[in-house]
Amino acid sequence: MELRSIACQGITNLIRQFNEVIVKAQFTPSPTDTDPSSTTPSTSTTSSSSSSSSPSPSTKGASETSTSEEDAQAALKAIAGFASKFLPVLFNTLTSAPPHHLEDLHALVRAFLLVTKKGDVLTYYKEILNKYDSVTKDIKKVKSTHSPEYDILRKSQLMLMGLLTDFVPFLKDDSQVLHDLINKFKPLLIETNDAGLQKKAYKVRRTL
Repeated sequence: MELRSIACQGITNLIRQFNEVIVKAQFTPSPTDTDPSSTTPSTSTTSSSSSSSSPSPSTKGASETSTSEEDAQAALKAIAGFASKFLPVLFNTLTSAPPHHLEDLHALVRAFLLVTKKGDVLTYYKEILNKYDSVTKDIKKVKSTHSPEYDILRKSQLMLMGLLTDFVPFLKDDSQVLHDLINKFKPLLIETNDAGLQKKAYKVRRTL
């Protein structure tokens, strides 16, 4: 396995693991929520003294869970601080990356989007959409579909469609944005003979 794939998979797994810790902590009830007896005052001096000097297993577990959640949040916050630098680099890397690296790169993009601020996610999305529109216009100007220029532009178009697909799960709260994206790719489902473009358009539709 090449260094690029190792780095992509490593960072992706870290972000996912930290996020899972936070999600699990948020949906795990505290001991006081599940054990009514934990709020009942102790009538035994010995028991009270013992419990104050040595935390019960449930209390100890809650403390460890809380600490783990805080560590995970701190780690994700630190990683998120690099998103503004990493994401543009990843976008450019996808253009020249060999096919067998694309899956790892797209997974890393989605992982970074998971910890990126919603406002920034929308900004990046609009930038990529604008690039897609620009490339699509340039392709229409190319006279021959067998020219090197056409091949380069088509590769960029497919790459940008793949990136837009990565963004879709993080734009679920903006129905207008998703509606516009559906309308943009709808013609590709019925009006083009390019199997590659159709496949990408169907993938976007399935994600939506």
